[in-house]
Order: sequence, then structure tokens, then C-alpha cells
Amino acid sequence: MSISFFYQKTIHRLTLQLLFGFIGFTSFSQVLTTNNSVPITNYASFLDQKPYFADHQAAITDSLFIKDVDVLKHLGSFDSVDVQLLKVPVLKNILSDEMEKGKPATYRTIIDFMDGFRHTIAYKDFVSGVLLFRDLENKKVNKKNWDNDQALFIKLGFSESDLEDFYAYIKKRKNRKLTYKAAYLQYMKEIEELTAPRPLKRD
Repeated sequence: MSISFFYQKTIHRLTLQLLFGFIGFTSFSQVLTTNNSVPITNYASFLDQKPYFADHQAAITDSLFIKDVDVLKHLGSFDSVDVQLLKVPVLKNILSDEMEKGKPATYRTIIDFMDGFRHTIAYKDFVSGVLLFRDLENKKVNKKNWDNDQALFIKLGFSESDLEDFYAYIKKRKNRKLTYKAAYLQYMKEIEELTAPRPLKRD
């Protein structure tokens, strides 16, 4: 899947993949904060080097991937919203698409892409999606206030059927003071379990 198609998806899909699917804000920030590698003194020397994630199935806890993120944050001036894009699946998509255009697999290529992406409508939509997601991350489920709360989901691009299904889910369960983010993750997990292929029984 090309990165151009990836970013042209609806905000609903983009937000689900980047924010719900890959990793949440808090845990991602904690990993970057608590697992920092040895401080780099000359970031500019990395510009034309190949990132670790380009050739490896990196995890967010890998020290060498944390170095990749550190280099990109410093050289690319990533703010608290941009940093949500610094995840292995997203970065691999960006690099792969840029390489198809003849660009080298370097930190500079990622940074140049971001410089251009920040001037697009897709980026403005992404920022709006991140800010809305933060609202959902902190807002407690309140069935009595659903008429107002559902506006956040509508802004994220949820369809009427999406809203009806999710509301039916939270309506029949005790929310136990869950946030909308936590409730939605549970909802998605239940759907995945129901739709997962079952192993064939042996005679």
C-alpha cells in the first residue's frame, strides 16, 4: 500500500490505524522517555544514513529504533502531534513510497517528506484527528451525554452505522468509569475475536 493512498483514507481509518492500532499516546511517550539511548552529539551526521527500521522489524523498545526516533525528532522538528507518525509501520510506508520515486533510504528522505506533508490538507486533517483523539482519551463514557459526545466520533469520520454499533456496545455494558478510548479498544477487541477464523477441528 503506498503512502499516498495511506494518507488519502478517511480520518476515521487514519486515526484508527495510527492511534488505536499501532500504539497509544501515553505508552509511546513513556517508551521514548524511559528508554533513551546514549545522547547523540552530532545529529547532522546522520542525515544521509539509513535508519535502523529500514532493514529490520523493529519494536518500539529497540534501542536502535529509539535512536531513529531521536534523530528524526531533532532533525525534523517533530512536535507532539508529528511524533505520532514516528512508528515503524508508518515510517516504513513513507520510506517505501519515497524509494519508489527514486529517493534514497535515509533520514533526510523522511524529513523531506514530512516538510512537504505538513503543507497538505491531509496533514491538517491528521492534526484534527489527533486532537480529537486526545479528547476521547480523557473523556469518560457517559451514556446520558451520548448525544453530545458522539459529535467527537462524527468529526473523526465515523459513519452512522459505526456510531450505532458502538453505542449499542457501551449501552449494554457497565462502563466502569472507562474512557471512550478504552471502551472503543475493548469494542474492537471483541469484534476481532468474533470475526477471527476458528481453527479446524480434527476428527
